[in-house]
Amino acid sequence: MKKGEIMKRNPSFKERFGNIRKLLRLPRSPLEWFISVDHFPIWRTHLTHSHSNGGTLRKILVTRFSSIMVVLSLLLSIEVSTLYSPSDIGTEIRTALADDEFRNAKFWIGILILLDIIATFTAIIAAFTAWGMFSTVGDENIHFLMKSSIGLHSTQLPSRLLLVSAYLFFSWILLSVYVLVTSHGFWAEFIVCGALIMFCQIIFTYSALGNLIIQTRSMSDDPVFDGMSSNDDRVDTDPLMPFEMTSLLLQVVDANKSYNDRPESFYKPEQNNGFDIWVSYAKSGAENKV
Repeated sequence: MKKGEIMKRNPSFKERFGNIRKLLRLPRSPLEWFISVDHFPIWRTHLTHSHSNGGTLRKILVTRFSSIMVVLSLLLSIEVSTLYSPSDIGTEIRTALADDEFRNAKFWIGILILLDIIATFTAIIAAFTAWGMFSTVGDENIHFLMKSSIGLHSTQLPSRLLLVSAYLFFSWILLSVYVLVTSHGFWAEFIVCGALIMFCQIIFTYSALGNLIIQTRSMSDDPVFDGMSSNDDRVDTDPLMPFEMTSLLLQVVDANKSYNDRPESFYKPEQNNGFDIWVSYAKSGAENKV
């Protein structure tokens, strides 16, 4: 047995479930069960404090705005083509809107599509304007702007409008599917429930991942396990199993709980506990090696 070597083993079901339970407890607000954490101000605040290089921070923001515009453009094309489609469902939706058929589900599908078009168009305008303005800010000034209330709100606005558009889009799509297959009974409920489950899985997964990124200082250019690349022979630098790495990252989260709500001091080098946790894990693995 070599010094610092970590014992490799297959985790038990209890250990796997324990990690999953801890990951699901990472979201701090009930809203994060419906909206992933990267749409909250805390994400932008940590993003600002974690990158000392202004050029890197501006590139991240501009890339985000660009991706939002691409997604929204695709959504807008689907919404407009659906509402003005010559197909039977498109014609029925327009007829229900024209005749004010409030008790017809197609009327509410049309209302949701109209609201979605408005939300998507305004979100594209907001993202395009933010992209143009933030791309002109100098490297030395981007941090000052991002730490201001107007700067933070400006970076959040396209994401918030994207959320409104996405939820409206998801709502009218589900309602349309239900109307189209409602005569089949079980299949309508099965499809809608399946879509909701997949949507919730996306939110749960990325809210947990986003909080793990924040609470382990992973946004920073410094390694989470600071010093693991040194010549210290206590550290086994061989790749760990995914389960073991998740356990280590969760230990870093626990160690950072006392000050991870203060982004201004969270990314100071002396606040990094990752290396000590790595060494402790390596020692325990070596002691338990059979």
